[in-house]
Order: sequence, then C-alpha cells, then structure tokens
Amino acid sequence: MKRSTGVTLSAVLVFFGSAMALLAGFFAVVAFRFAPPRSMPTPFLRGALIFDGVLDVAFVAWGIASGVGLIRLRQWARISMLVFSGIMIFFCLIPMAIIPFLPLPPQSDTLPSNFGLFFRIGAVAFYGLFVALGAFWLYFFNKRSVKDQFKGISVQDGLATKSRPERPLAILILACLFIIGGCFTPFVLFMHVPAFFFSFAVPGRRGDLIFVVFAALSLATGVGLLRLRPWAWMLAVGLQSIGLLNALSMVLIPGALARLQGLLESQRAAMSLPNAPTVISPALPIGIGLGIGALFAGVILAILFWYKRAFNDAPPTPAEAV
Repeated sequence: MKRSTGVTLSAVLVFFGSAMALLAGFFAVVAFRFAPPRSMPTPFLRGALIFDGVLDVAFVAWGIASGVGLIRLRQWARISMLVFSGIMIFFCLIPMAIIPFLPLPPQSDTLPSNFGLFFRIGAVAFYGLFVALGAFWLYFFNKRSVKDQFKGISVQDGLATKSRPERPLAILILACLFIIGGCFTPFVLFMHVPAFFFSFAVPGRRGDLIFVVFAALSLATGVGLLRLRPWAWMLAVGLQSIGLLNALSMVLIPGALARLQGLLESQRAAMSLPNAPTVISPALPIGIGLGIGALFAGVILAILFWYKRAFNDAPPTPAEAV
C-alpha cells in the first residue's frame, strides 16, 4: 500500500528530532571534554553526564530506526511511535503540572518584574507542544486508514486476515516502561543510593540487592506483558501495589518523611552537590515526588485491571497449540 503524506511527515519529524538530539549530545560531549576540572568536582557529576550521553544515543538510535521503519511501513515502527507518544505525553505532563506552582529564585534587578510569569507560560507552552504532538500521533497512528498501511495482510479464500493479534496500546506502553525502568538499575547502583523501603533506608549491598531484584522483576514483567502472559499481569500488579504502598508509607508511618529528608541530605553531601535553593522547602520536592509516584502506580494498576481480559484471552503460542 502507498505511504500517506501524514506518515511521511511523521518520519521527517522523527528524523529532525533525532538530529537535534544528536547535535545536543555532540555539544554536551564537547563541553564535557573541554570543561575545567573544577566545574565537575565529583565523580557523580561526571557519571551523570556520561549516563545522559548514553541515554541520548539510545533515543537517537530509537528515533532513526523508527523513522526508517515508518518510511518502509513496518508494523513495529507504528507500534514504536505509539509507545514513544505515550511515554512523551506522560513525562511532559508532569512538568506542565508542576511548573505553575514551583517557587522561583529571587529575580535579578536587570530582569523585568513579570519575567517569572512569562517563564512559566513559556515552559508550560513548550511542554504542551510535545503533549499535543504525542496526542496527535496516538490518534493518527490508530486511524484505520493508517493502520492498514502497516498491517501484514494475507488473503485466503477471498478473506483478508491479520497475520497476528494486536496487543492493546496501553499494555505495550506499560511493557516498555517496565523494561526501561529495569535498564536504569546500573545507573542507580553507580550512584550508590540506599534503597528506601517502607520508610526505612537499606544501605550497602542489601540495598543494591533490592534494586537488582526489582530490576530483574521489572524486565521479566515487561517481556511478559509484551507476550500477554497471565503471570506477567500478576507480577505487574504486585510490583505496582508494592510501589503504591511504599509511597503511602511515607505519609502514614510517623517520622518517615523526616528520615527520607535526612537520607537525601546526607546523600547530597556525600556527592558534594550544591544546596537546594532556599526559596523551596525541602518537603516540597519530596511531596511532589511521592505524589507523582503514587499517582503513577495507581494509573498503572487501573490500566492493568482494565485490560485484564486481554491476558485471559491471549492466543496460545505454536508450541502450546500442539
């Protein structure tokens, strides 16, 4: 089937975004290479920049591969665009909701008095543009006329049948989030961050073991969700329930927030990071993070229960059908 103009323009946008990300990564590498040693006094800052560069390369590779797949009308490229759009919407909605209420440092006398207002409006509009683009792609790549361009269709006895059953979009996005989350574990281990489990810090190797176990479970869950395995559904529900209870424990258990704040302060001092702006209460970012974490876990649980039937009705594999 002939490729539509909308698919071609989407591929061009993907290539353009990948090129911009690659250019930004190039300038970051140059800055990292020629920056004075005193500008990055701690191994953490250097490690964070290296991790950011690796992540940037991964997203560029994902974008280029997806763009080529769109040009060649590959089904996996359409799915990739849907997954990327869902992830982009979620992570852009978070700053859109936070920025209007985030306290700003005192303004310099050289700036206009309404600079803060224009900054908030501009930042919200910037993230809103990506939310609108992601929403459009979710709509566009789910249109029947567009889906038909990517479907592998076989004709038997005069009837057109799809080559394989289609997974729910929300489950595909969740599967990718579980896999991506599991892949972040090496960076967490590099930072030597203690695990904070049900209001108590677990430092050292025991904390690292908790991160490794949850990463392995997250990766297994992501792969299982992609294959619509019932055990993956149960594992995903269990992991998100633990995450939701862990976030709620910060509020329900006396002294939990104080212990978490003390842990973050000691971690910041150990990494020689600068102090947070005094205009922002230390409890504010902690509360925002806990609220977003609890909301995120609740949304995932709702999606899992909404699509539970998809796992019950999952088609058997060829080996199971024999």
